[in-house]
Amino acid sequence: MNRIINSIIIMLFLVSFNLIIFGCSTESRQVDNIYKKENISNQAESFNHIISRNDDIFEVNYFPLSVPEIEGVREEIGGCTVFGNKIYYIVNFPEDQSTIAKSSRVYEYDTVTATNKFIYEIKDPEVTWINELRADEKKLYWTTLGINKCTLESFDLKTQEVKKIHSISYEPINRPIVLGGNSRYLAWYEYDDGTNLFKLVNYNLSEEKISYINKDSMYFYGFARPSINRDKALIIKDVNDILSFNLINVENFQIEHKFNLSKEIECVRPQVSKDYIVWNDKRGENIYFYDFKLHDVSRISFRELLDKSVFSMHLFDNILYIHTTAHEDIWFFDLKEKNYGTITWLIENSPISGDANYSSSKISLDNQYISLLDDYTEQYTKHYACIIKPKYEQ
Repeated sequence: MNRIINSIIIMLFLVSFNLIIFGCSTESRQVDNIYKKENISNQAESFNHIISRNDDIFEVNYFPLSVPEIEGVREEIGGCTVFGNKIYYIVNFPEDQSTIAKSSRVYEYDTVTATNKFIYEIKDPEVTWINELRADEKKLYWTTLGINKCTLESFDLKTQEVKKIHSISYEPINRPIVLGGNSRYLAWYEYDDGTNLFKLVNYNLSEEKISYINKDSMYFYGFARPSINRDKALIIKDVNDILSFNLINVENFQIEHKFNLSKEIECVRPQVSKDYIVWNDKRGENIYFYDFKLHDVSRISFRELLDKSVFSMHLFDNILYIHTTAHEDIWFFDLKEKNYGTITWLIENSPISGDANYSSSKISLDNQYISLLDDYTEQYTKHYACIIKPKYEQ
C-alpha cells in the first residue's frame, strides 16, 4: 500500500515538474522567437577579411558600352543587363534640361566577339522613360513610364516583336513596376483598388502567365523588389509592429512561417536564397541574415567593420554582393565560408582612369552580377559593364 502511495506521489511530482519546465520553455521560445536588438548577436568579428587579390574566387570583367554621340542631344544609360555572353543596355535621349526622353534605344554587346550593335528604338510620345531591363535567351523585358502609367513589355530578340504584358496606373498611391523575382518569375508589388492593399504579382516567364498573391498587412519598404528562391517568394507581414517572415509557394500558395522580428530593427531590401534570408537597416549600417540551418538571426555591423554604408546589396546563394554608398567599389560577404573583401578595386584589368561610379547593379536571370560603371575623366565619361561571377560551385 505504501509502495502504491509512493508511486502516486512520484508521478504527481513528475507531472508538476514537467508542467513547470515545459511551460516555461514554451514561453521562453515564444519570447525568443521575436528577434529584438538585444537578442541578435553581432557576427562581424567571426568573418575573415581577405585583403589579397580575389582572382581565385571571382571572375571579373569590364566591357565597354558605346553610346552614340548626337550633336546637341545628351544621352543617359537607363540600365543594363546580361544573359550568357550578351550584354544589353538602354540609352535614353532626354529633352534639354528635362528627364523626359524623346527616344530610347536598345543595344547589344557580344562579349565573345567584342562587337556592339543597335537592335531597337522606341519613339512613342506617350513614353517618357525606359528602364528595369532584364533578359533571357529569347526575350528582353523592360518597363515604360508614361505620364501616369507604367507598362511591362517584352521584346522578342528573333522577331523584334514588342508585347505589352501588364500595365498599371501609379497615381496617386501606386508605384511604377519595380522588378524582382528570379529566372522563373518576374515579380513586383502592386496596389489593389478593390482591397486597398498591396499584392505581390508574379509573371511566369515560361508560361507567360500572371498570378497574384494577396495577404493582409503585407510589408515592404520603399521601392522594394520581391525576392523569390526557385518557386518560393519571401513575404513579410506587419502585425502590431512585429514583422513576420514567411515563404509562400507562388504556384500553390502554401505558406511557411520562419520567424518574427521587432519592427524597431528595420527591414530594407529583404532577399531569400536556398539557405539564407538577408536584409539591412534604413541607413545601411547593419546587415542581418537568417540561417535556415541554424534557425537563427545574426547581424554584421557594416559601419563598424568597414566605416561604410550599404547602398545596394544582392544575394546569390551564400554570396552577398554589396555596393557601398561611396559608389567606389563592390564588396562581397560569403555567409557560408565567413569571409569578406573587395572585388573590384584590386582587379588588374579594371579600366578605371578617373572617378568611378557603380550603379544599376543586379543579378541577371542566369545568375551573373552586373553593375554599370561610369568612369569620369576630364574630357568625357566612359561607360562599362562590370560582370562578376564566382569561380566555384555555390
